[in-house]
Amino acid sequence: MICKTDIPASVNGLKVAVEAFPASSQDAETMVCAETAVWATMEYFGNRYAEYSPVRPSHIIKLLKNQSFSRQLPSSGLTSEQICYLFKNMNFQPILRPVNGEESDYSMIGSFVESGIPVVLSITNYVDETYPVEDRLAHAILCIGHERVKEEDVNNVNSFDDNGLSFIDYDNIKKRFVFIDDNFPAYRMDYLETPADSYTIKKWKDCRIRFA
Repeated sequence: MICKTDIPASVNGLKVAVEAFPASSQDAETMVCAETAVWATMEYFGNRYAEYSPVRPSHIIKLLKNQSFSRQLPSSGLTSEQICYLFKNMNFQPILRPVNGEESDYSMIGSFVESGIPVVLSITNYVDETYPVEDRLAHAILCIGHERVKEEDVNNVNSFDDNGLSFIDYDNIKKRFVFIDDNFPAYRMDYLETPADSYTIKKWKDCRIRFA
């Protein structure tokens, strides 16, 4: 299950459409990971819902003009607060929540994704002062869905009773989530607890979700 919509395109003069989630690599000049995540989110909502519109990189830069205290180009990335500021000015009501590695944090992310809402995740390997300064990373990715849940995955989840009925919490099912990460082709999958496990370099593998 992933968030997807019809994206119009032109191939050799023929109009076509592909059902997908928008993705782009960063150019390290006007768009790095955070701007790319914002752009992809607005492409998704702009093509799916009439009340939203896709945005150009120049519009993102313009909106951040009053929030920036130094030159904006080349881009040095965005904070989680700046990402929320952008969405606030694009007709959204964003929520910024810290993620401390608790089960409830991952359930919250899963609930949004299950509702068809892509979530921008700020990940970092800098969890305390002991991590080497030269190896510290910060990155923004999009969580847009999860792998197909199998019957055995459901059976492995502990149930709870309420008024004589047995229930399971769907968010407690162990599953990999689907990410849009501009360092990878679209739709890579990892667990929320280890969102960068697909990387081969240790300092990237050490990244955990800090904000969502």
